Amino acid sequence: NDKIDIQDALKVTNITENLCFLRHSRILSIERRPLLTANDTLFLRLTKTTRRSYRFEFIPTNLDPLLTAILEDTYTGAKIPVSVTDKSIHDFVINADATSASPTRFMIVFKQVVPPPLPVTYQQIRAYQKAADIAIEWTVKNELDVSRYEVEKSLDGVNFIKVNTTMATGANNSNNIIYNWLDQNAVNGNNFYRVRSVDSDGQYQYSRQVVVQITNGPGGIRIYPNPVSNGIIGVEFKNMATGLYKTRLINELGQTVLIKNINHASGTSMENITPDYRLISGIYQLEITAPDKIITTVKVIVK
Repeated sequence: NDKIDIQDALKVTNITENLCFLRHSRILSIERRPLLTANDTLFLRLTKTTRRSYRFEFIPTNLDPLLTAILEDTYTGAKIPVSVTDKSIHDFVINADATSASPTRFMIVFKQVVPPPLPVTYQQIRAYQKAADIAIEWTVKNELDVSRYEVEKSLDGVNFIKVNTTMATGANNSNNIIYNWLDQNAVNGNNFYRVRSVDSDGQYQYSRQVVVQITNGPGGIRIYPNPVSNGIIGVEFKNMATGLYKTRLINELGQTVLIKNINHASGTSMENITPDYRLISGIYQLEITAPDKIITTVKVIVK
């Protein structure tokens, strides 16, 4: 407890230097107390010093790693971090200034560790053909300290160039934020895209890549890659009509294990279907009902 009682050891003074805890106006060499928490303070009392250099050595044991400890020096105004997991050393001097020898010069203040802001999270990125152009849309979360987004494009999936800069909204919250950009320079064949978020301090991170294939060939639906190895079913819509596509995943027992609706803009795009739980290895049938009620069934192999 935080009272002074028989479980605490009172300080017996020495002829020379004395170092102890100051608690409720009492001096202690050992204090039995509740576990240290945020906003706790250990008041040190150092007396009978002389003009010379001294060293504090702090050895923590079993302290909460989610705490930070600061040694505050009221004489110099310094606030020195003290490790709560490893030994710390702090050197100081008692000089001709009488206040440098103040008995209550030092204290250790504990604070809760403030976690760093979560990095921006790409909830979704999709690209799809829109008439002769390609629309890129990305949804982010935890947009903290993000300065801008840069859309990069490649024709081979390896060499990317920046084709657009979109400034961040500066919302600074954890809600989902949707951005989009229209590529009016789409080419026949594959068009790869990725988005780079750039923080205010210049650090950056990339989204995953998406690809849109522009072709005048016949429409169709396929699974890519197939077999599925990462649990995410990629469905490619090739030159398909705009509208709502209803999908149903059926296992080998004929049971429906997943239902999802996909809003396909137009043309060719890649959509991802993420099950709510890990699929058992085996062969599934993905039944896709188009807006015109035509049903397409595609075999899905899950590793």
